[in-house]
Amino acid sequence: MEKRHSFRLEQPLKLFSMVSLRKSNSQVVLIGARSSTLIAQFEPVQGNMKWCVYPIPLIRSKNDQRDQSSKIIAIDAINAGDSAVIFMTSSDKSRSDPSSQNPYTLTIAGANSSEYDDWSRICNDRQLITLNYQPLGIFHTNIRESNEPIILICGNDTNIRAYEKIVTDGKCKYQATDIGSHFPELTDVPESILCIDTLLLESMRASAIGGQEGYISLTIEHDGELIQHSAVLDGPISSIKLFQNGNVINLIVGAPIGYCLLYQDVLTNGLSNVEILENSDRYDSVLKVDVRRDIRGDINILVGTYGQKVLIYRKIAKVQPKTREKLGKIMYEYKLTSVISFPYPVFGILNQDFTGDGFKDLVVSSMYSVHLLQIKMEEVNAALEARLKLLQEIEQLENK
Repeated sequence: MEKRHSFRLEQPLKLFSMVSLRKSNSQVVLIGARSSTLIAQFEPVQGNMKWCVYPIPLIRSKNDQRDQSSKIIAIDAINAGDSAVIFMTSSDKSRSDPSSQNPYTLTIAGANSSEYDDWSRICNDRQLITLNYQPLGIFHTNIRESNEPIILICGNDTNIRAYEKIVTDGKCKYQATDIGSHFPELTDVPESILCIDTLLLESMRASAIGGQEGYISLTIEHDGELIQHSAVLDGPISSIKLFQNGNVINLIVGAPIGYCLLYQDVLTNGLSNVEILENSDRYDSVLKVDVRRDIRGDINILVGTYGQKVLIYRKIAKVQPKTREKLGKIMYEYKLTSVISFPYPVFGILNQDFTGDGFKDLVVSSMYSVHLLQIKMEEVNAALEARLKLLQEIEQLENK
């Protein structure tokens, strides 16, 4: 990967404040800075594709004085048909009124919009829910039985709240719902949760959470039965990611004290098969973990750090003991293949086709800037030549 385009932010970015949205046949980036929200997308400018960045009035309004002191905590969004729904938690506590009650708000924008070429229309379609707790991260997933979206908000009181969509008189709105009826494993957690990830498959559901004091929990739900594993690590958990590799599910855990753990084949091993990704403890706090498939189709693990680096690990098969060969499972190790530097600490990583060329790009957000990384054409050519050579070898074998 190589850096191609970037732009600077006037306000510092928050940790849970960048998400991608599908728009027609391309992707846009929604960014939440300290007190403003931005949309960034690639557009042709004088014959060249460039970042175009637009402010959207999600929390600021001339008629709403409270919005003038709002500070974004976290932001998330989902596609809904041809439109988008944006979810944002913010602190409305004014410095001039430090005793104000319930200063936190959940803003839901665009639940009743049919298309989002006009962002102001989405922002004007707002639902405000006052929160009587301090929100931390905000995440979304789907209810497996209905495939309807559900919003999960972690609170500093150890509770996780859920908000689901309801339709009344043809109008959509979101309201609090019992999280235990959909995710019983997210009730009665022992500490405040900072990050959540879920993986929905046809016959099962996996969920993972990471807490403020090192608690992690992995839950597998299959045919109504819950299997839960938990562990306590050193320091808080900043990022967590479940991913599937064939018939194997793995878990990545990132920690601010400076390490990244990989748990392989959690369906078989739970949290017992763990390793530290090599050199993930050399670049300060780990703030973000994610995965992508490279041009060869191999899984890459991406690790963003406070030390201004993105570490890229490539999957490599390793020799298995005979007991594992009998099980038909292939375990892998992930080797560090690239270290990419940025001007500020790395807060977010997105992996989508933002330029419309058919290849997935990386968008990396740092504290004060956003960067787009594209695949090198040399890698594309090498992968294409390897595929063509393989096809030729197959054809020769078939003709024998």
